[in-house]
Amino acid sequence: MKRFDYWCDFCNHKFEEIITSDMIARCPKCKDERVKRLISAPTIINTISDSKLRESLSDDFY
Repeated sequence: MKRFDYWCDFCNHKFEEIITSDMIARCPKCKDERVKRLISAPTIINTISDSKLRESLSDDFY
């Protein structure tokens, strides 16, 4: 399952949904199906602390 951002053409509501491939997105505010999928940046989770990240990078980056 993926999370997508949507914009409703009918009521201008911006929302996000977790959608599987066979689902149709509907606006949670007005229940209309006239929605557009928006382009959004992916979520990136950093599990390395800043000090360990700096140690792992070469001196060329600083």
